[in-house]
Amino acid sequence: MQFFPDPLLSEQPGDIQLKIPGESHAEMHNTSTSKTINILKDQGLNEKDFMASLFIPTILDSAQIDHPWLSNIFNWLRNNLPISSAQASINHGDYHPKNIMYASEHITGVIDWNFFIGDPAFDVGHTITLIMDIGPNISDGHSLETASQYNEQYRDAYQSVRPINDKAVAACRASQCTGFLLHCLSGKKDIITASPSMIKSLKTTIETITKLEIALPNS
Repeated sequence: MQFFPDPLLSEQPGDIQLKIPGESHAEMHNTSTSKTINILKDQGLNEKDFMASLFIPTILDSAQIDHPWLSNIFNWLRNNLPISSAQASINHGDYHPKNIMYASEHITGVIDWNFFIGDPAFDVGHTITLIMDIGPNISDGHSLETASQYNEQYRDAYQSVRPINDKAVAACRASQCTGFLLHCLSGKKDIITASPSMIKSLKTTIETITKLEIALPNS
């Protein structure tokens, strides 16, 4: 059991659970990265360890070697992800209500960072993937209609602070779904892989966004 000094945002009413992450996520992405980058460099970290423009191409190359049956998708991602975007922001990597502490109408902490510097679309794309592609397949009562409403609330809150690049976010959502698809096919056992509808749902999202077909191995 984990103990936190303050309650998690996921324990708050539903409308707050989408409004607060949307607004705070956008505010995070508005934060200048120059000071953070300098601090990381001073601590001896190599930019290839935290700059998306440097480590994502390596991840795609490695994934394509391991999963050649997805080569068309990896090639599409290389051409469509905002890898070299000038819109560099602080990315949390897994921003959702269960990773946000909230008390007295304020965020008091953010946990479980998968920190990196890159286009904010990577972060937004991940959160939208959780809402639209993961939630409906693992949560009772979390239908696609409900997910669409949640997505709209999150997006509206985010865009009240800064705009969303829909094309870049869609590409990042396809990338996230590809990662989750490979996870489902890895043989690991968890709440995501246990969902009987997950693989088909992820495959459909990837194919819809990329307009490419996926031939699953051993299918």
